[in-house]
Amino acid sequence: MNNYRQETLEDTATAINAIPRQPTKEIFIPIGHISLDSKNPEAEHIGLDLPSESVFWIKTFYVSQSIQGQGIGRAAMDEVEAMAVREPLVAKTLMLDTVQKDDQKREEFAIATYGGVPKVWGVVTL
Repeated sequence: MNNYRQETLEDTATAINAIPRQPTKEIFIPIGHISLDSKNPEAEHIGLDLPSESVFWIKTFYVSQSIQGQGIGRAAMDEVEAMAVREPLVAKTLMLDTVQKDDQKREEFAIATYGGVPKVWGVVTL
């Protein structure tokens, strides 16, 4: 039995790989998520010495717990990296934004993110 909520989402994406599209409005159950953003406001105050152009952030990456360990995370990361360096993005620098370890251990964060506190906390190697 899965310990996470299977909530439906509606396709509202207005672009894929920076190419505009019309959202289908179809309902689906997500098995994971990964986003590639050109800005990261949360990191601006850190003062990283990054180029002013062609920098993209890999953010909000997860794979549903019930299908982890099957190589889906690695495949998703490989694909987003490949998409980032192709037209129209042509990324020169990729940054990975991660959740801080202390946040991951907070019960309210785990409930909001995973729908409950996982039985085992650990590092997932992709």
